[in-house]
Amino acid sequence: MKCSPPGLPRGIDDRKGCRSTAGRRFHIEIGTGKIDWDDTLRGLAGIGYRGSMIPEPNPDRVTPDGIRRSAAYLRQRVRELGLNV
Repeated sequence: MKCSPPGLPRGIDDRKGCRSTAGRRFHIEIGTGKIDWDDTLRGLAGIGYRGSMIPEPNPDRVTPDGIRRSAAYLRQRVRELGLNV
């Protein structure tokens, strides 16, 4: 079973360059970091990707409302860009 289309990374990581005190990296609320999501979503649509997009913000760092905002942000960007991913 493949986790992502050939040539794509298994995941996209946006951590804003942050590290926890233990040296581990942590995920942040989607749309607040450095990833250009419009470009990323257009790229996925451009190769015909129609699979799942599964946000994985760190629940220790992102509130439940932040997790909901992350999902809403992705849905809104897909809709506003007129994409079918």
